[in-house]
Amino acid sequence: AIHEIDTCRWLTGEEIVNVRVDIPRSTSYKFEHLTDPIVVVMYTESGIRIDDEVNVNIGYGYDIQCEAVMEQGTAYLGDQEKVYVRSSQERANAICQSHIDRFHDAFNREVQQWINAASEDRHTGSSSWDGYAATCVVDAALESLESRESKLVSVELIEQPEFYK
Repeated sequence: AIHEIDTCRWLTGEEIVNVRVDIPRSTSYKFEHLTDPIVVVMYTESGIRIDDEVNVNIGYGYDIQCEAVMEQGTAYLGDQEKVYVRSSQERANAICQSHIDRFHDAFNREVQQWINAASEDRHTGSSSWDGYAATCVVDAALESLESRESKLVSVELIEQPEFYK
């Protein structure tokens, strides 16, 4: 869930302050050493709720989904397609021709931003603080998971150094 945690911090622009791990019925495909699946429920500073469902052994393939539910509409990644947009006026999406198409453009934009930043001697992308903050969320999530009781755990962060603000 570390990638989703990092992405949700980026999407919301907020720190995650509380987390709990819910344990639904296990899949028959799970490895003995894993709790699979899990649902990680997180809350940001302003109270945004994030639900991250993690299935390591989903059984039918590689599947990533994301939905943002907002006051006047939703936006979500489709099932192996590009982004769907739904509002009071429309529901629309572009359909990919292959699984490679799903992330091709995003990866190219990311690499190009890095090239541009490096050629201008500036930083782009995540920072050490981003890695630290996401790791602190994981630490709290592991404490909740180990309790086996869906315990809500506070995420403990040091004060963010000025360098990262």
